[in-house]
Amino acid sequence: MSPGREHDRVPVMIGFTGARSDGTMPTDVVEPIRSGVAKVGAVLREARLGFAHVVEMTNDRIGLRHHLDLFRQVREEHVRAPYSAWMAIAVAGFVREGAVVDLRVIARRS
Repeated sequence: MSPGREHDRVPVMIGFTGARSDGTMPTDVVEPIRSGVAKVGAVLREARLGFAHVVEMTNDRIGLRHHLDLFRQVREEHVRAPYSAWMAIAVAGFVREGAVVDLRVIARRS
C-alpha cells in the first residue's frame, strides 16, 4: 500500500494507523498517536514538505472522547499557525486488529 499519492500538486496521505516500524500495534493510549503523526511527518519530508503544507487532517479514533486532548497535544507539537482544517471522528473499530487511530492528511505545495 502506498503511504500517499500526489495529484495536481496535492499530496494525499491516508491509512496511518500508528503501528510501530516493526508492524506491531502499541497497547498504550499515546504511542499510536505519536507513531501515526511521526509517519505522516516522514512522508511529508520525503515529499519535501512539512506540516505547514497540511491543509486538512482527519483522525478517526476508537475512544475519541476519552483521548481527544491527548491527540490535540501531540498534534500541536507538529502543527503551527496557520492551522489546517481538522476533523476528529469517533469510530467503533478498524480492519487492522489492535488499531485505535487512523490519520488522513491532505497537503498543498506552494
